[in-house]
Amino acid sequence: MRKNLIPYLALSASLLLMRKENLIAQDLIGYNYNNYIGVNGVTSNPASIAASRYKFHFNLVTANGYGGTNAYIINKGNSSFFNFDQWKERRNTVNEKKNGWANIDILGPSFLLNLNKKNALAVTTRLRTMANMYNLSNGAISLFEEPTSDLFGKTFNEKNVKVNAHAFADLGLSYAKVIKDHGKHFLKGGATLKYIQGFSAGTIRMDNLDINIKDANTLNQANGNGSIMYAKSLDRWMEGDDFKTSQLSMRNGTFGLDLGAVYEIRNGTFKPNENKFKSQFRTIPYNFRFSFAVTDFTVAPIKYKAGAQSAKYKLTAANVNIEEFEGKGTDNMEEYLKYLQSENLLTKTAATEDVKMFLPTSLRGNIDWHVAKHFFVNADALVSVHGANTKKNGTNYISTLSLTPRFESQWFGLSSPISFNKEEFNWGASLRVGPIFIGSGSILSSMFKKEFSNLDAYAGLSIPLYQGKRQKKEKKETPPPPPVEAPAPKPVVVILDRDKDGVPDEQDACPDVAGLAKYQGCPDTDGDAIIDSKDKCPTLPGLAKYDGCPIPDTDGDGINDEEDKCPNQPGTKANNGCPEIKEEIKKTVERTAKQLFFVFGKATITTNSYPALNELATIMQEDNMLLLDIEGHTDNVGSDASNQKLSEQRAEAAKQYLIQKGINADRITSKGFGETQPIAPNTTIEGRAQNRRIVLTIRNN
Repeated sequence: MRKNLIPYLALSASLLLMRKENLIAQDLIGYNYNNYIGVNGVTSNPASIAASRYKFHFNLVTANGYGGTNAYIINKGNSSFFNFDQWKERRNTVNEKKNGWANIDILGPSFLLNLNKKNALAVTTRLRTMANMYNLSNGAISLFEEPTSDLFGKTFNEKNVKVNAHAFADLGLSYAKVIKDHGKHFLKGGATLKYIQGFSAGTIRMDNLDINIKDANTLNQANGNGSIMYAKSLDRWMEGDDFKTSQLSMRNGTFGLDLGAVYEIRNGTFKPNENKFKSQFRTIPYNFRFSFAVTDFTVAPIKYKAGAQSAKYKLTAANVNIEEFEGKGTDNMEEYLKYLQSENLLTKTAATEDVKMFLPTSLRGNIDWHVAKHFFVNADALVSVHGANTKKNGTNYISTLSLTPRFESQWFGLSSPISFNKEEFNWGASLRVGPIFIGSGSILSSMFKKEFSNLDAYAGLSIPLYQGKRQKKEKKETPPPPPVEAPAPKPVVVILDRDKDGVPDEQDACPDVAGLAKYQGCPDTDGDAIIDSKDKCPTLPGLAKYDGCPIPDTDGDGINDEEDKCPNQPGTKANNGCPEIKEEIKKTVERTAKQLFFVFGKATITTNSYPALNELATIMQEDNMLLLDIEGHTDNVGSDASNQKLSEQRAEAAKQYLIQKGINADRITSKGFGETQPIAPNTTIEGRAQNRRIVLTIRNN
């Protein structure tokens, strides 16, 4: 990769304050809707802190991050996500426009305090660095690499290309209140007023640019216009100067607002026990919870004093070596832009005094379903207001949909979010143990991918103080001893037996229905040793585990569920209760076996076998009840050991091909028999050809 181009043509890489890494935030995905999130939840919805599980919650530090691009991919086996030399360009994607995004989000010392049952306050400190790139073509991306011959001589038109990068911090004051708590309806709202201080920013826009690549080192032409605007502070930090608070200016500040609401439906399924203090504060009472919030809303952008070379530019280059754009010997943005102008590659058309950056305003909504005592399922949506086509300068989050099942209790939580945005599908995991939580929205999906183009992680440490105080137990007074009474005369005993079953009423559990003594006077009409009052089928002999009823036959095929290997699908007794496999499927399997060929003496499947195997894979995908046994056989040419090994390898090769087509490995068996099971004499060429075979057996039980 042409690494010297990146700091200038991809401004996002030059702005990251950490200047070491590129980890980024996507709102604690899988954790930010947890009922024990505490003060961390205020950044997603300020209403969440009212009626919290905590009396007081102090966040020491939370760091989370997310980053990725659809322009490059990296092999999982490579050593470092941040070693650009190991990245390779992604070509021929569905979306030919190349985008990238990066974000670091650090929640510093912050706390929430529940003033009473209805009101809560929170104070937060937060630092964010964000970068976005939109709408580059394959041709422009290739300039970061050595362009390949398929791009030579082609003209690429770049329109509305944007690269935005921004670093800023905020100090927030949040207030939330329970608005309604009546019966099954519960509503709370909240707001956060925050002061935002900008550190640095930069933006590149290409309104219209034509690029024609001559060869790997030369541009035929590059003509267009756009703008490059960056804060004056950016040059100092690109040169490696340390950050100093004295460099900050109130001119770089503005005020922002977050608004949120939470509505809960409480049907009484999870009603707390008012007599137990733990239940009152640890029982999550709702059946469904609906949340909505607007975050990072601001009327006025953050303004920065523009760098000396911030301006609108016209780019004109013809038959130019690509290395001329690398700006050798330049250390910052100002020197680099001066260099391009001195080489007559850039022409300044209009200067600017200010760089204006808007905040990443977002709409957030989610639905939380309380499935069981400690189990929940959440559907969440984050929608960015400022996207790829906005005319305003500023960074934004990536619009994302997610679905997350989770387990949570006071001291432990576990969730597994499944999320999707316009570029990537991800599957992650999150763990909370006491005051510590860690997670990633993509760790599980990355484990199953050979190549990936995004990375995220988050972790936090806090000090929790939960709601509720133990109530003092009242001392029980010792009652006075009972008075001593004279013994009463013995009463006359009269034995009553209303149902005349020989069991006295005082010993008869069913005194009004004649029964048997061994069942305490209760009847057992069907004689299955289960009394009628507990027998759901009192006239049919049954089993205790089915509440006195016979073994069920769910699919009604005449084979009871305990003997039926397909209890939910009607079948035949000959096939163990499973439906018979269709004749056309059996014929397709037989045909596939006959059309499966290998390179002589090897376990390599020939390409003319692929259509038949693909047809077999489609059949198994359409019916996930189908199972497949693969047997490999050889003739007697060669040693017994080599023939055995070859038959096993060929059967396994067929299995692996189907697994690559999406068939679960648990549904396929493979076994080799070598030359031990011939179906024809090995004394003739024809016989040996018949013995070199793959046998496929399809079944559903």
